[in-house]
Amino acid sequence: MTWFEHADITYKQFQQRYWRKRPWHGENLFGNTLSNIDNELNNNNLFYLAGDPLIESRVISGAPEDYQLELGPFDIENLASGEMLMIQGLEQHLEVISDLLSRHFGFLPRWRINDVMASYGHSGASCGPHFDHYDVFLLQIRGEKHWQLAPGPFTDDDLIADADIRLLETFPTTDTLTQRAGDILYIPPGVGHYGVASEDSLTLSIGLRNPTLAEMISSLADQITDELVDTQTLDDRLGEPASGLMPDDIQQLQDKLIPELTRAGTISRWFGCYMTQLQEPDLITQDDNAVIHWPTAKGALVCHLPTRLCHQQGPDSGMIFVNGTASEVDPEVLSWFAVLETLRRIDLADIPAAPAHRSVIDWLFQEGAVALIP
Repeated sequence: MTWFEHADITYKQFQQRYWRKRPWHGENLFGNTLSNIDNELNNNNLFYLAGDPLIESRVISGAPEDYQLELGPFDIENLASGEMLMIQGLEQHLEVISDLLSRHFGFLPRWRINDVMASYGHSGASCGPHFDHYDVFLLQIRGEKHWQLAPGPFTDDDLIADADIRLLETFPTTDTLTQRAGDILYIPPGVGHYGVASEDSLTLSIGLRNPTLAEMISSLADQITDELVDTQTLDDRLGEPASGLMPDDIQQLQDKLIPELTRAGTISRWFGCYMTQLQEPDLITQDDNAVIHWPTAKGALVCHLPTRLCHQQGPDSGMIFVNGTASEVDPEVLSWFAVLETLRRIDLADIPAAPAHRSVIDWLFQEGAVALIP
């Protein structure tokens, strides 16, 4: 089930008309189904989360001409008018947020979701006019958020230089709207948006991972460097004095570098690891001695909240990615691993009892990725 079932647009139409093209606003798509999230994210709990050193939080305050940024953790009891509290990574800490993603945002591959952030404040609170490099779905939980939109597309060159927060220097507003509880606002990368809170306004931002080419090239290079065990260098040819770089020199470099960059499986293995890297590794505890007593084991495998999973099906092979680590598996393992990846839980009774499957489960258990719930 996703919120598209209550929208006046299908997922296919959304992809064709809006995805990566322009903003979209859907009204009252959740009815009363957000009440459990509203209760869980009451003021006291938000302030408690903001005090946890393992949770990234910040407060933005002040007028648009002079925004001030403070980084958490915080010891606060109230927010003043105009202060915006922002808390990252809620899906790693709250079951109700993880369930929200599984139940209502299942049209998004879970490994593509970066995190869920709460923005809470009173009248006038804002994080200023800005844009993101990634897609974001803004879900209003309570109160109202008044939005101004500017199509852009904007780049980092449009930001105010040396500011503590990402602020657009100019904001040519083209559209305005008011978001109420149960509304969703989709913002593509590069589109300017400027939200101002009403009294007691809480918004959840579901942001997708959308790394830049520079970030990905840097990460891929690091992985290839770590995997190289040879001592290949340039050939011994010196060339002629004062000849400069010759075509043969460049060809030699290409002959050595390109095969390493395009080795079979290198990019796919790297990308699976990259996209499942943990936001906060300290939230996962590995235990090489953890074991499941198979003769009497029963119940369900349940992902720990921070766990990130992905898989890849090859012609006659399988690869699973767990919290930044890759493992080759029997292709039959993927039939149940894909369920665990999507639903975040699977009954042991639905997994074959063969050793190839149980060894993967033992590994997941030892990696701290899952728990066995009776």
